Amino acid sequence: MNEKTKNVLLGVLVVGLVSMTVAYAALTQTLNINGSATVQNIASSWKVRFRALDTTKDGSTYQPITTTGYATMAQDAALSFTSDSTIVTLPMVTLKAPGDKVEYVWAVENTGDINAVLTGKTDITLGAATWANDETLDANGKAALINDIDVKFTYADGTAITANTDKLAKTTGKALLKVTVEYKKTGETQTLPSKDVTFSNITAALTYGQDNA
Repeated sequence: MNEKTKNVLLGVLVVGLVSMTVAYAALTQTLNINGSATVQNIASSWKVRFRALDTTKDGSTYQPITTTGYATMAQDAALSFTSDSTIVTLPMVTLKAPGDKVEYVWAVENTGDINAVLTGKTDITLGAATWANDETLDANGKAALINDIDVKFTYADGTAITANTDKLAKTTGKALLKVTVEYKKTGETQTLPSKDVTFSNITAALTYGQDNA
């Protein structure tokens, strides 16, 4: 083989290597991944709140306040809610005779984006009793009167409120709550106060948490 032929063959091999390199480079691709995440503020995502009973919206025959017997209230009495609706205040009722009762009904609602479960419940209790200089009731009589005042905190239909079981689904979850204050009739004879007795700070609480189930 002469020198001219060798040169031609070498030239062909070089061209082939260059072509392979170019072809390999053309098959190289960089893929980029971009994204973002937002942690939503609690005011937007977590909204378990009290609200006033709406007989149309709630589809119920309950009334916000119902009195039985001789129980009376101020003419404009109504349940009041704080601006953030985490506290409801029940208006004063006057119980005049055994058998008198008042029922308060309102709603708890989950309009947030997170499912909620009731994690804690504080049973409703009577606060301190203020006696209007009543000299006719001795200690036993006062104790008997306190025992005659019954307070209950349930759902509107009377079923028990149960922690770690009761849930409110996100966006649409709601339940109707009821507090009942009753002057129980315990027999033919009962010790009645000769002057007004005021029970203050009738309190209860519900605690809701995130439901991960």
